[in-house]
Amino acid sequence: MPESKPRVAFLLPRLGGGGAERIILNLSEAFASRDYQVDLITQVSGGEMEHQVPNRIRTVTLGHQSTLQALIPLLRYAFSQKPVAILSALDSVNLANVMAGRLLRRTRTVISIHTFVSAAYAELDETKRKRLALMRKWYPKADRVVCVSKDGMSDAGQFLGIPSDKMRTIYNPVVSKRFFDLADQPITQDQRPYAIFVGRLTETKQVVELIETMPTEPQNVVILGEGPTKAKIQEAIANRGFRSKITLVGFKDNPYPWIKAAQVLILPSRLEGLPTVLVEALALGTPVISFDCKSGPREILADGEYGDLIPQNDWPAFHQALNHRMSEPKPEVSAAAWEPFLEDRAFEAYREVLLQ
Repeated sequence: MPESKPRVAFLLPRLGGGGAERIILNLSEAFASRDYQVDLITQVSGGEMEHQVPNRIRTVTLGHQSTLQALIPLLRYAFSQKPVAILSALDSVNLANVMAGRLLRRTRTVISIHTFVSAAYAELDETKRKRLALMRKWYPKADRVVCVSKDGMSDAGQFLGIPSDKMRTIYNPVVSKRFFDLADQPITQDQRPYAIFVGRLTETKQVVELIETMPTEPQNVVILGEGPTKAKIQEAIANRGFRSKITLVGFKDNPYPWIKAAQVLILPSRLEGLPTVLVEALALGTPVISFDCKSGPREILADGEYGDLIPQNDWPAFHQALNHRMSEPKPEVSAAAWEPFLEDRAFEAYREVLLQ
């Protein structure tokens, strides 16, 4: 019998609908499809993507939301199952991962950073202040720290004091055969050309500001996502009288047909790590408009070569670009824009980080 491949684990707070969660799910599927034993660990159950986990991936729930409370069940898991490596994403579980790794010392600890840390922690309440202190203490103790953009890696290294020899940039695993198959599925949508926003509805995405700065005759916009600013977005739509122009369709398990059918994808964020949705749009032949926020859009769009890169919060220029894209045929998107984000490339890079 052939020798079985080692066990690797992926750790998240929960399987929510955010970009980091989707990337970790994609990555766990990539390992499982290559016959690795894969565990997907969450602090708590639930989340928009919980039912998307394939049967070949084992799910483990720690049952605690706080970092310190999750540490003991994580140690029990690692001691009994003996994964060769645990890769985590998002700050609370990154801390638990490093703490557990320093206590066990036989499981490789890899944490991933999906945001521009100095900007995310520019304004500190008491909770953020305590977490940042823990991050500066524990992140440098990880075996490896993966960042999803070059700018993000430089920022995290300086802001958190992580040695450069522990850090590596790996672009997200976005594009695969399964991705294109999902994009070919039918959707129910009227025939009017539309711009699309896809993402978690949070203040950093600036969807409320997008609506409030629109001209009196706006373009048709479809919004895919859920999140804490949904009520404010609905209020802004009503206040501007845009109910016939802006449609909220909620979270979609498979947003790719919606992106593929759109005339343009818009990203008005003030903060990102590496916005996967830009890569998804480019791979599906949909042009993009993005603010030049920290970090990722400039890197993905090659300084504006592959899409419209708008100075941060220049709303007149953003809406002007939107009007232009909506009035022109969709241009051909070069494969060079999305080939760095092929799943195979990301898998090989992560395999090296986790297993070598």
